Amino acid sequence: MSGTTLENGPPSSSTSSFSTLKQEEVSSNLVSSSPNLVEMTAPTESSDTSRHEAVTNKRASLNRSNTLPKDMSKAESVVVLNRDKLQQFRQWMLCIVVAYFDVDYGPKVESIHPAVELNPQECENIAFSAFPDTSHGATSIHIHSFRIRSDYARRLSIPDDVEETLKYKQDDGFLYGYSAFLQQKDKTSKRGYSQRSIIFLTRHQFPALFSAAIATAIPMFQKHGNEMLETAIHGISSWPALQAGATLELGFLGSILHVEIPKSIDQQQLTETASFGEAFDPHLHILASHPPLEYAAVEIFQAILPSLWSLWECIVLAEPIFLYAPSPAIASAAIWWLRDWVRPLPMAGDFRPYFTIHDPDHKRFMNKNAPMAGIMIGTTNPFLYEECKHWPHIVSLTPSKTTPSPGPTPGFKTTHRRYISKDRVLLKQLETAMHKAATNSTSRTGSSSSHERLSVSNLLRQHFAARARALLVPLNRYLTTLMPIQPSASTLSITGNSSPASTFQANAQRQRARAESTERLAPFSTVDMMASLEKNGSPLPFKSSSRRREFYQRWLRTPAFGAWLVREEEVVNRVLAERREPASSANATSSLTN
Repeated sequence: MSGTTLENGPPSSSTSSFSTLKQEEVSSNLVSSSPNLVEMTAPTESSDTSRHEAVTNKRASLNRSNTLPKDMSKAESVVVLNRDKLQQFRQWMLCIVVAYFDVDYGPKVESIHPAVELNPQECENIAFSAFPDTSHGATSIHIHSFRIRSDYARRLSIPDDVEETLKYKQDDGFLYGYSAFLQQKDKTSKRGYSQRSIIFLTRHQFPALFSAAIATAIPMFQKHGNEMLETAIHGISSWPALQAGATLELGFLGSILHVEIPKSIDQQQLTETASFGEAFDPHLHILASHPPLEYAAVEIFQAILPSLWSLWECIVLAEPIFLYAPSPAIASAAIWWLRDWVRPLPMAGDFRPYFTIHDPDHKRFMNKNAPMAGIMIGTTNPFLYEECKHWPHIVSLTPSKTTPSPGPTPGFKTTHRRYISKDRVLLKQLETAMHKAATNSTSRTGSSSSHERLSVSNLLRQHFAARARALLVPLNRYLTTLMPIQPSASTLSITGNSSPASTFQANAQRQRARAESTERLAPFSTVDMMASLEKNGSPLPFKSSSRRREFYQRWLRTPAFGAWLVREEEVVNRVLAERREPASSANATSSLTN
């Protein structure tokens, strides 16, 4: 399961001596592309369909090394799918990547299944993102997720009918990696153990689905290796078409995944409205876009529970958030929870569940300038914190320590002044649940405490979802005033001297002209919107009317508002187009009859 650690021995080691070298460079402002720091496996070149069937090796110029693996067969895929099966597989997943830790060079991509043409920089980013900074225990499994910018994602094509069915934004230029890191004893290794990761690479924000799938896969990979990959890929290529709002049973490695797909990427999937036909059971059912359930929100954020309302406002107002955590699993789970809490508001800013110093966007994000609006970064690297100390909002989820830590002090450091009153009744419930969980953990009733943590975490989701919907009430109210009035067929004139054909043609022309000129939303006016807000108010419990006004003025300047308005205009225009069709047919019939 996500974040589960199985320890069979005392060894404690860094998975990345290379990362230590890199961090020393950062601390002295000497981050550079030094030659021969890391050796990357040249990716197998193929296209999405026809070139996939003819797997070939191509020597690629590497950005950090001028060396290549001597055994190029390692880069070859163990699976070749026909065109139809590959297309079906790619609806759900791009590929499965296997990476390993080389003592001399650091993390490297070993193989890609089915073969995908990723450039060396993308392979390097995937490899480093798939490994934790440190690992403890001779045998351990860690599961986390990450999001990376990708040229391949921008040029990847999905059939038009799939795009129409999904109604998701597919071309955001990012790939989502769901990674399982495995460390196990290995007498042939220099350090006595091997370290490998398998990564499910996809374009979908389905953390609950793919975290559950990879948690199922990693023990089998540990036992069967590439045979498991082949079985998994053939299984996924047999999954039904990916449809928005569908409830599906997906066969995977001998188990059945009961999954609900969201209707849109901005829909918050709630357990109360799940479509499984029975009460939601987190052990049986999966809400695809839900954050991974292995870490309850109240457990992750227990050190800053009273500050969650301020943190939520910062995300809504597109403030930059730097989040420091003790592990990639906690960092990525925390970012997924924060992203989930703003639904149904669009997430217009960049977010990285687990960010490493080797990401190509490192220098663009982390410099002396003011951070980008709306960005959320999750990391475990204290050197990145040193670069981001000037950020206005820093969350530290590290446990309290009696000895100094290189990372930030646990808590929430912010310059934000809250606009909306917190729900103190809910806060008391959260604190009580955590107190009971701590008590139960000492009395060995862990299952009941885990259930309670998930239950109150769900209350927190419902609460912030309700606040996000309440935020939009004044916007939706004003938007209805911009809707056009439907033209009436009775206003179309018929002259006695006109023939039916000429009358029909004239009326059709007038109808088209009228529709084109009137059947659209009137322009959005910030002044009129604010006047409507002053008159009608907002259901959110603002501290004062002046704070309410300031909050909405700020939100109307965020990228999220622009994304929301575009989304609403698309919905309205689609409805208007559907409304025009029967009206045109009715007018045509009326003209011919007369």
